[in-house]
Amino acid sequence: MLGRKISDGLEMPREALDDTPLMTVCGNGEIIVENFKRILSFSENRVVVAVKKGCCNIGGENLKLEYIKRDIVKVRGRIYQISLSEGL
Repeated sequence: MLGRKISDGLEMPREALDDTPLMTVCGNGEIIVENFKRILSFSENRVVVAVKKGCCNIGGENLKLEYIKRDIVKVRGRIYQISLSEGL
């Protein structure tokens, strides 16, 4: 709550203050997930990434982890589905 009040008052993105996941999707070939915690599972058809309060599930074909940095992961391939779920 405090992070939201501060970000609203300073006009800063909320994800910059409280680890809220930020997903950038480029067509159906690429997704970048920022503020992720860890990769829970990976195959060429599914990637499951733990984010604050849940998981980001990415489904598709020929999925590859293009890069992983401290809190950013980039997935490339033919992406058909992106969903968020609460809890791990």
